[in-house]
Amino acid sequence: SLEMLREEADLERMRGRYTSARRIYEALLPRLAKLSPEWWQTYHDLLESALLEGRTQYVTKEIGKLQVLHPDMGGPGSRRRMLLLYRRAAQAARS
Repeated sequence: SLEMLREEADLERMRGRYTSARRIYEALLPRLAKLSPEWWQTYHDLLESALLEGRTQYVTKEIGKLQVLHPDMGGPGSRRRMLLLYRRAAQAARS
């Protein structure tokens, strides 16, 4: 079920297995209603896992694309989380 996949991904991320978590989020994303609150949360978690893997350029590129295609980014709370993640990735890329 989708809920079980989500829980598995969250557990992998908590265990520090970021690549495994990202892959599960990637498998989960197309099964969710596109641009739904669940979709935005899962995409955020996927990108955060990628950032924790050290994939800073990927994260900034993906969030940059989202800003162009969907400027509201799922609403104020979701947009704030995505932009914070973008800043974290940009700072990590500079260090």
